[in-house]
Amino acid sequence: MAAQQEAPAPAPMASDESGVEAEKSDEAGDAAGSGLDLSGYASVRARHDLEEHGDNASRASVVAVIRANLALDVGKLSAQLRPEFVRSSRSGDRVAQVRVDEANWEKEIAASSFVFAGRRRIVNGVALGRNPTDFLNLDKPEDRTLADEDRRAEKKGDDLVGWSHFGQAYSVQAAVVSPEDGSDRVRALVQLTGRIDAVSTDYSLIGYYAENPGVGLNLSTVIGDKMTAYAEMALRSDRDRPRPVADAQNALVGTAEDRDGWFADVVVGGQYTSDAGWTFTAEYWRNANGYSDAEFSSLERSLRTGLGDPGLAGSLIATPELRREKMFFRISDVKLRDNVELETTMIHGFDDDSRFVRGAVIWDVADADAIKAGVDVLSGSAFSEYGASPVETRIFLIYKRYF
Repeated sequence: MAAQQEAPAPAPMASDESGVEAEKSDEAGDAAGSGLDLSGYASVRARHDLEEHGDNASRASVVAVIRANLALDVGKLSAQLRPEFVRSSRSGDRVAQVRVDEANWEKEIAASSFVFAGRRRIVNGVALGRNPTDFLNLDKPEDRTLADEDRRAEKKGDDLVGWSHFGQAYSVQAAVVSPEDGSDRVRALVQLTGRIDAVSTDYSLIGYYAENPGVGLNLSTVIGDKMTAYAEMALRSDRDRPRPVADAQNALVGTAEDRDGWFADVVVGGQYTSDAGWTFTAEYWRNANGYSDAEFSSLERSLRTGLGDPGLAGSLIATPELRREKMFFRISDVKLRDNVELETTMIHGFDDDSRFVRGAVIWDVADADAIKAGVDVLSGSAFSEYGASPVETRIFLIYKRYF
């Protein structure tokens, strides 16, 4: 849950998380002579919106992640199952289901070359706060109260077939991926990952073919023994949201597709670990898909005055990553005791001066047990990105046990 105490390392540029085992899963079962490895964790979670807005003001859930790897003569089988039971307040809704996040087969066909097929999760990105180059997972829901490794792991993989090769200083991966929900276009992902030793920099180049194709670049480097710097950039051919259309009074009256050029989504950041072991992370986010001041003014005018189409304006203001520029800050690994630490996170929106702030305490109760508790505060004007959220203050509690 905590970052490393020495030189901090950004998230992996590209990882195939099929069959990844939790770090604390020392007791994973190994069926005698079968080559079967089991690992995972179970978690009890609760969160509550203090203003009690809507049917989901309170939410409680029990979630388990079960990973299995079976080595056979004909290759390796991997799976991740995610049974969960969720109950929300007021509505009394109860949801019980078992999600199949991964179920795939992989075989080495030549030295360091593999083919794979089935449902598999391919994760990309080096930043901590957000990952615009993680093309296959951008639109999938995630629980931001979880530890970073858990929120990225608890996502459904994609149905695909692919090939990967690992060279001495590089790797190549290519996959044909099933269409996104609501589309019939088959997708493709091609990726080259390597290292430039002369400048001690890791890189990853990504090509993505889909309804909205794009290219991605990840870079990371270590500066001394206490600092890392990283950047990731995604270029998409189309904007990921409709463009607001205003009338002569600057009130919103409709939307239009925006396909006038390539749209860049950039994250630049770094991590520093102090002598005391505290980890400081800062990132600058610039997303050209977000609404500019001129575009957003038509939404705000309709909401304030009722002119134009205020209903449409209300739906657009709920768009994720609503505006363009933000800063992300995190201070973590602040030790209160050997097994108790504090973490604080802030996201500040430059466009509208709104912000998200989180404070959390993390208690490693035992080798296989951990508790995280925290509070989120969202603030800003009524028509700002975080100020417009129905949630103003939220508390959460997460218990996790590895097995």
